Amino acid sequence: MNKIVLGVIILTLIIITATFASEISFKPTKVGRTEDKTIGYQIHSWDDLREWDSMFQKIQTRTETEIWLKVDFSYINENRSKLFPNCYSPSNNGCFPMIHDSPIEGNFYNTSYDLLQFISSPKNIDLFRNPNFNVFIAVCFKFDNPCLESTPDAQSWLFLVDEFFRNATQIIDSNSLNLQFILDGASTPGGAILDLFSHNLRICLAEKWRPLNATYISSNDPLEAIYSNEKNIFGFDRFQILNQEILSESPLFYVDFIMDLGYAKFNESIYPFLFWEPSDQVTINTVQDALLSGIPHSPGFQIRNQYRPYSF
Repeated sequence: MNKIVLGVIILTLIIITATFASEISFKPTKVGRTEDKTIGYQIHSWDDLREWDSMFQKIQTRTETEIWLKVDFSYINENRSKLFPNCYSPSNNGCFPMIHDSPIEGNFYNTSYDLLQFISSPKNIDLFRNPNFNVFIAVCFKFDNPCLESTPDAQSWLFLVDEFFRNATQIIDSNSLNLQFILDGASTPGGAILDLFSHNLRICLAEKWRPLNATYISSNDPLEAIYSNEKNIFGFDRFQILNQEILSESPLFYVDFIMDLGYAKFNESIYPFLFWEPSDQVTINTVQDALLSGIPHSPGFQIRNQYRPYSF
């Protein structure tokens, strides 16, 4: 189905839902350009840890008070792990190679274990300990059906996610790190409620990995969650970071959509809004101008892309 047609259907359903929503308290107000609205960036798919040293060196020469990163965790099960030179797990459950696309057999990839080792190493740990500098890492998990818990792969995947966040929490807490992980991709309790009988609805994750917050994509996730923070079986309260897609054929479709709703519940969010992935300068400028001339959001807006904007 064409994304524009699908978007129109989603918008119609949300308008119907809004008519009956009892928790709407926002009052959208259009304003001009203001100083408290900023356009930042999230460094997208930053999966090669060899690049992290130079990233932090450049950040330290600038005046930012926070950095947002997104990494990708694909999944290799134990049976295939021998085909990947860096895929290991003490529990024999496979591994999470850090790669956005499908891992290629024989290639070396950093893994979730390498990421935690980078963070906790004596060489790097002070980068995450600065009380005046916040580090946010969204972890975008790649997995089709985590709620099919009867399958060996789903069981191993859930075990590895549990292990990763348990180890990450221990490192953060024991070292007083100013670091926050964000649930993204297959680790959110997402999937549209229209997919109630589909594996795309990940309600089995609604209580997993609290108190971590999750990204919300209006084209993919439960429609009602755009208004509600109810703690329910669908995990509406977990969705706290607005994460809107930028369509190449209609880049302002979801920007206008969320502005027309006054940002719904995200109007009160403490997080910047994320927009992914404008692919050229013209589109970036179009999105940026629309955000800066629209409804203000004091934590700012961020463009998620795979360019290296901090080096410009």
